[in-house]
Amino acid sequence: RYVARKKIITAVVCVVVILVLAVFLTPPIFVANDTESSCRKEDIFAKTGATQYKADLLNNHFVYNPDAITSDISGDYRICTVAFDAKNFTPFEVSLDDYIISNGGDFESNIVYSTYVGDSNVIPAFSTKTVKVEILVRYSGLTDEEFDRAITSLRLRTKGAKKRISKKGGIPCIPAWMDVSDVISFDPDV
Repeated sequence: RYVARKKIITAVVCVVVILVLAVFLTPPIFVANDTESSCRKEDIFAKTGATQYKADLLNNHFVYNPDAITSDISGDYRICTVAFDAKNFTPFEVSLDDYIISNGGDFESNIVYSTYVGDSNVIPAFSTKTVKVEILVRYSGLTDEEFDRAITSLRLRTKGAKKRISKKGGIPCIPAWMDVSDVISFDPDV
Protein backbone atom coordinates (compact mmCIF):
# COMPACT_ATOMS: atom_id res chain seq x y z
CA ARG A 1 0.00 0.00 0.00
CA TYR A 2 2.85 2.38 0.81
CA VAL A 3 4.39 1.93 -2.66
CA ALA A 4 1.02 2.37 -4.38
CA ARG A 5 0.30 5.57 -2.42
CA LYS A 6 3.76 6.95 -3.29
CA LYS A 7 3.16 6.26 -7.00
CA ILE A 8 -0.23 7.96 -6.88
CA ILE A 9 1.16 11.02 -5.12
CA THR A 10 4.04 11.23 -7.62
CA ALA A 11 1.61 10.96 -10.55
CA VAL A 12 -0.68 13.65 -9.09
CA VAL A 13 2.27 16.00 -8.47
CA CYS A 14 3.52 15.45 -12.04
CA VAL A 15 0.07 16.18 -13.49
CA VAL A 16 -0.26 19.36 -11.40
CA VAL A 17 3.21 20.55 -12.45
CA ILE A 18 2.42 19.90 -16.12
CA LEU A 19 -0.88 21.78 -15.85
CA VAL A 20 0.78 24.75 -14.12
CA LEU A 21 3.53 24.89 -16.75
CA ALA A 22 0.94 24.65 -19.52
CA VAL A 23 -1.07 27.54 -18.08
CA PHE A 24 1.99 29.75 -17.69
CA LEU A 25 4.06 28.84 -20.75
CA THR A 26 1.72 27.90 -23.61
CA PRO A 27 0.93 30.59 -26.16
CA PRO A 28 -2.48 31.29 -27.66
CA ILE A 29 -3.57 29.17 -30.61
CA PHE A 30 -3.73 31.09 -33.91
CA VAL A 31 -6.01 30.04 -36.78
CA ALA A 32 -6.05 31.92 -40.09
CA ASN A 33 -9.18 34.01 -40.69
CA ASP A 34 -9.95 34.25 -44.42
CA THR A 35 -12.87 36.67 -44.14
CA GLU A 36 -10.92 39.60 -42.67
CA SER A 37 -7.67 39.21 -44.62
CA SER A 38 -7.10 41.65 -47.47
CA CYS A 39 -4.58 43.49 -49.60
CA ARG A 40 -4.32 47.17 -50.48
CA LYS A 41 -2.31 49.45 -52.69
CA GLU A 42 -1.35 52.78 -51.17
CA ASP A 43 1.34 55.41 -51.50
CA ILE A 44 3.64 54.27 -48.69
CA PHE A 45 6.14 57.05 -49.41
CA ALA A 46 3.58 59.90 -49.40
CA LYS A 47 4.19 61.19 -45.87
CA THR A 48 7.96 60.94 -45.50
CA GLY A 49 9.49 60.10 -48.86
CA ALA A 50 11.25 56.88 -49.84
CA THR A 51 14.54 57.41 -48.01
CA GLN A 52 12.97 58.42 -44.70
CA TYR A 53 10.36 55.65 -44.93
CA LYS A 54 13.10 53.04 -45.37
CA ALA A 55 15.08 54.48 -42.45
CA ASP A 56 11.99 54.45 -40.23
CA LEU A 57 11.30 50.83 -41.17
CA LEU A 58 14.80 49.73 -40.27
CA ASN A 59 14.71 51.61 -36.95
CA ASN A 60 11.20 50.76 -35.77
CA HIS A 61 10.37 47.30 -37.12
CA PHE A 62 11.86 43.87 -37.44
CA VAL A 63 12.60 43.92 -41.17
CA TYR A 64 12.76 40.41 -42.60
CA ASN A 65 14.52 41.35 -45.82
CA PRO A 66 15.98 44.88 -46.12
CA ASP A 67 17.03 44.14 -49.72
CA ALA A 68 13.37 43.82 -50.73
CA ILE A 69 12.78 47.55 -50.28
CA THR A 70 15.09 48.80 -53.01
CA SER A 71 12.53 50.48 -55.25
CA ASP A 72 11.56 54.14 -54.77
CA ILE A 73 8.28 53.62 -56.63
CA SER A 74 5.37 53.21 -54.22
CA GLY A 75 3.36 51.22 -56.78
CA ASP A 76 5.88 48.38 -56.51
CA TYR A 77 4.62 47.51 -53.01
CA ARG A 78 1.42 46.15 -51.49
CA ILE A 79 0.35 46.05 -47.86
CA CYS A 80 -1.41 42.81 -47.05
CA THR A 81 -3.40 42.38 -43.86
CA VAL A 82 -3.54 38.81 -42.62
CA ALA A 83 -6.09 38.05 -39.90
CA PHE A 84 -5.86 35.29 -37.32
CA ASP A 85 -8.30 34.19 -34.65
CA ALA A 86 -6.21 34.02 -31.47
CA LYS A 87 -7.63 31.68 -28.84
CA ASN A 88 -6.33 32.25 -25.32
CA PHE A 89 -7.55 29.47 -23.04
CA THR A 90 -5.57 30.63 -19.99
CA PRO A 91 -6.60 32.96 -17.15
CA PHE A 92 -3.86 35.45 -18.06
CA GLU A 93 -3.79 38.22 -20.65
CA VAL A 94 -1.09 37.70 -23.28
CA SER A 95 0.87 40.69 -24.57
CA LEU A 96 3.56 40.56 -27.20
CA ASP A 97 6.06 42.85 -28.87
CA ASP A 98 5.24 41.96 -32.47
CA TYR A 99 4.51 39.30 -35.07
CA ILE A 100 7.61 38.59 -37.14
CA ILE A 101 8.30 36.51 -40.22
CA SER A 102 10.21 33.34 -39.41
CA ASN A 103 10.07 31.81 -42.89
CA GLY A 104 9.70 33.96 -46.00
CA GLY A 105 8.09 31.20 -48.01
CA ASP A 106 8.37 30.72 -51.75
CA PHE A 107 9.28 34.34 -52.59
CA GLU A 108 11.24 35.48 -49.54
CA SER A 109 13.21 38.02 -51.60
CA ASN A 110 9.94 39.99 -52.01
CA ILE A 111 8.87 40.05 -48.34
CA VAL A 112 9.87 43.23 -46.48
CA TYR A 113 8.41 43.14 -42.95
CA SER A 114 5.41 42.36 -40.78
CA THR A 115 3.85 44.14 -37.81
CA TYR A 116 0.66 44.05 -35.78
CA VAL A 117 -2.30 46.36 -36.46
CA GLY A 118 -4.06 48.34 -33.71
CA ASP A 119 -4.37 46.44 -30.45
CA SER A 120 -3.55 43.06 -31.96
CA ASN A 121 -0.60 42.71 -29.58
CA VAL A 122 -2.88 42.07 -26.57
CA ILE A 123 -5.06 38.97 -26.24
CA PRO A 124 -7.41 38.94 -23.22
CA ALA A 125 -7.74 35.96 -20.88
CA PHE A 126 -10.27 33.22 -21.72
CA SER A 127 -11.15 34.74 -25.08
CA THR A 128 -10.94 34.50 -28.83
CA LYS A 129 -9.82 37.68 -30.56
CA THR A 130 -9.22 38.47 -34.21
CA VAL A 131 -5.71 39.88 -34.57
CA LYS A 132 -4.34 41.48 -37.71
CA VAL A 133 -0.82 41.50 -39.08
CA GLU A 134 0.33 43.81 -41.87
CA ILE A 135 2.90 42.46 -44.29
CA LEU A 136 4.70 44.67 -46.79
CA VAL A 137 5.40 42.84 -50.05
CA ARG A 138 7.31 44.02 -53.12
CA TYR A 139 4.88 43.27 -55.93
CA SER A 140 7.04 44.22 -58.91
CA GLY A 141 8.27 41.24 -60.88
CA LEU A 142 5.57 38.88 -59.62
CA THR A 143 2.51 37.59 -61.42
CA ASP A 144 -0.80 37.69 -59.54
CA GLU A 145 -0.50 33.97 -58.79
CA GLU A 146 3.08 34.35 -57.53
CA PHE A 147 2.06 37.33 -55.40
CA ASP A 148 -0.70 35.26 -53.80
CA ARG A 149 1.71 32.39 -53.14
CA ALA A 150 4.30 34.81 -51.73
CA ILE A 151 1.91 35.61 -48.88
CA THR A 152 0.18 32.28 -48.38
CA SER A 153 3.51 30.44 -48.04
CA LEU A 154 4.67 32.64 -45.13
CA ARG A 155 5.20 31.44 -41.58
CA LEU A 156 4.96 33.99 -38.77
CA ARG A 157 5.75 33.81 -35.08
CA THR A 158 5.17 35.94 -32.03
CA LYS A 159 8.03 37.93 -30.57
CA GLY A 160 8.29 38.84 -26.89
CA ALA A 161 5.08 37.11 -25.77
CA LYS A 162 4.35 37.38 -22.05
CA LYS A 163 1.52 36.28 -19.82
CA ARG A 164 0.57 39.20 -17.60
CA ILE A 165 0.39 38.14 -14.01
CA SER A 166 0.19 41.70 -12.68
CA LYS A 167 0.25 45.20 -14.16
CA LYS A 168 3.99 45.45 -13.53
CA GLY A 169 5.18 42.37 -15.33
CA GLY A 170 4.62 38.98 -16.76
CA ILE A 171 6.09 35.59 -17.45
CA PRO A 172 7.60 34.93 -20.89
CA CYS A 173 5.78 32.22 -22.77
CA ILE A 174 6.69 30.01 -25.69
CA PRO A 175 6.40 31.76 -29.09
CA ALA A 176 3.36 30.88 -31.17
CA TRP A 177 3.85 29.86 -34.80
CA MET A 178 1.26 30.58 -37.45
CA ASP A 179 1.03 29.76 -41.14
CA VAL A 180 -0.88 31.97 -43.54
CA SER A 181 -3.57 29.72 -44.98
CA ASP A 182 -3.58 29.00 -48.69
CA VAL A 183 -7.37 29.22 -48.52
CA ILE A 184 -6.96 33.00 -48.32
CA SER A 185 -6.61 34.79 -51.65
CA PHE A 186 -4.81 38.13 -52.04
CA ASP A 187 -5.54 40.38 -55.02
CA PRO A 188 -2.74 42.91 -55.64
CA ASP A 189 -4.96 45.14 -57.77
CA VAL A 190 -7.49 46.04 -55.06
